[in-house]
Amino acid sequence: MRREGTRIVLEGAVTMDTVPGLLPGALSAVREGADTLDFAATTVVDSAAIALALELRRASKGALSLANLPPTALNLARLYSVADQLGIPD
Repeated sequence: MRREGTRIVLEGAVTMDTVPGLLPGALSAVREGADTLDFAATTVVDSAAIALALELRRASKGALSLANLPPTALNLARLYSVADQLGIPD
């Protein structure tokens, strides 16, 4: 994970194995004004990526937007009926 201005850019695998290490830095970035969670550099995502996005959206009071969400994550968000909470249109 890296910061690019107000973007949080996720890199590589965003999975149950990696999300616990990503969460503290990502929450800090949101508290410092990050407004976009960018999945463009991810290689694999699982349900933990959805949980991460939900937690960061909650922390931002819904102000955080998602960018470059991979199809797998999009499908998981719809499967778990949380697409609306993530700001993903139908």
